[in-house]
Amino acid sequence: MVLAKSAALLALAPLSVIAQGWDENTNFTFTLYPSEAADTCEEGGDGGVTLTTRTVPRHAVCIDIEELFTSDSRTGFLNDTASDRITYGDSVDESKLPPPGIEWYIPNGSGQFDASKNWTNIWFEQRNQTNDGKSEEGKDGRWIVTTFANNECIMTNVTETPWYQTSCQTSEDGQCESLPYSIKSIAMRPFDARNGDFRDGCQEWAKVGAAANLVPHVSAALVGVAAYFLLL
Repeated sequence: MVLAKSAALLALAPLSVIAQGWDENTNFTFTLYPSEAADTCEEGGDGGVTLTTRTVPRHAVCIDIEELFTSDSRTGFLNDTASDRITYGDSVDESKLPPPGIEWYIPNGSGQFDASKNWTNIWFEQRNQTNDGKSEEGKDGRWIVTTFANNECIMTNVTETPWYQTSCQTSEDGQCESLPYSIKSIAMRPFDARNGDFRDGCQEWAKVGAAANLVPHVSAALVGVAAYFLLL
């Protein structure tokens, strides 16, 4: 079964990412834990629901948590939100572009998703950008990852439910964060510092939106996404 869901997140990948080759031999992995399991999250332990991907998508992808973790599949392909709306010129060889979405996998041992619980804790790991099996904690990652309090990566009240974002590599132990709301969806898109994605480097985990001053290097693409959602 292929889980393919269109969402309203329209941020496009930087052109330099499209123009270059791409390498999928890296992983981004996250595990969500309910609010009562904060200690388990800190330890990166069992009991949460886990997803991993090795794919850097062409454009933004929106992962709807409940839909994905209640599906009958443990693996699939999730379409990005823009590729089917774009026509490339004759000079672009689409076969050489990054894939229009991500391959995802739910590992054995992942827990059962219960929509009645508040999934407020997230453990994540982003490493091996250099493809040599080593972690470069604090260095640029391959993905910009953003959490949302609503399905389909939609923002409503950024004061009460701001979104949170990271784009740096973690240590080999990963990183755990707690949010003031249940995570309903997660967006992933390519990171490219040369095209304005955090000109001074990647972004450590931080709140974005209502407290934009906490994140001084928000990319123009993300600002555009915010403006789009606020107009919905």
